[in-house]
Amino acid sequence: MKKPKGQATRPLLVIFCEGELTEPSWLASVGRHLGNRALDIRPGPGVPLTLVRRAMDEVRQIRREGRSDEAEVWCIFDVDEHPGLAEARHLAATHGIQLAISNPCFELWLLLHFRDQPGMQHRDAVARMLREFQPAYAKQPDFGLLGPLLPVAIARARRLSEDAASMDEAGRNPTTDVYRLVERIEHPRPTVLSTAPATIPDPAVGRLGDPTPPEGVKPKVRHRPRNPS
Repeated sequence: MKKPKGQATRPLLVIFCEGELTEPSWLASVGRHLGNRALDIRPGPGVPLTLVRRAMDEVRQIRREGRSDEAEVWCIFDVDEHPGLAEARHLAATHGIQLAISNPCFELWLLLHFRDQPGMQHRDAVARMLREFQPAYAKQPDFGLLGPLLPVAIARARRLSEDAASMDEAGRNPTTDVYRLVERIEHPRPTVLSTAPATIPDPAVGRLGDPTPPEGVKPKVRHRPRNPS
């Protein structure tokens, strides 16, 4: 069916995740909350360089199929203590892959739903702080608690990133770019895969989506087969 003239295109977001559980389950919940079914979530495991190389293969496939204006590729991972992070950033930038990086870890993004930034912290300390607000947390985010607080987390994360950039310390501990991915999930716009990263708009933080997801909305989660041991 032909798309009505003037209607915004909501591209497929292909998202490669470092983790097997935390990020994929959270992303699926965000997609339901914001009514965006156009998510192809690829669970890990994988270190940043491995994820970006998988994403590069996906970009090549999308271009071969002539779908560059219909899809956008992301990787979501932690700084943690991963090797090859600089190379992963460089490859992503040269292949039009978007990155949602958290320093030191994804739990920082979750923590920002409940409190302001904690200062420079080790990932274990951030996880302990998060359990003060979500005692049962064990790599399974409680979106019932997190969903209503998305606008607060976005505002805090953006402020952290802007403050770091103003001091020429982009990506420092603590920062997280996950808010950019959330805004991208919420705000549809046409996209074209290019040899440079797309520019992500900074819409005013406001109410995010309808707290009651549309009937039948279920983002796609694709599990990679495990290698036989």
